[in-house]
Amino acid sequence: NYTTTNPAVKLSPWAASGTFTFDAISPSTIVKRDDATVVTYTASDTQLTMSFNFSGAGFPRGRAEVVKGQWEFTFSK
Repeated sequence: NYTTTNPAVKLSPWAASGTFTFDAISPSTIVKRDDATVVTYTASDTQLTMSFNFSGAGFPRGRAEVVKGQWEFTFSK
């Protein structure tokens, strides 16, 4: 399960809450969100990078006016 928060902005490619599952064939590089979006990821001791192509209308409370297209999130320790 996950939750995201940021009340000051408009649309996001992530719903405010939801679930994801690790891919059965490539669990070390792919997760699937409950909205059917496939997210690829790489992880090291200090960084997690998640990439996906979003084609939906977006979810309220995100960071952009238009959310369609390729997204990449990088989290660092």
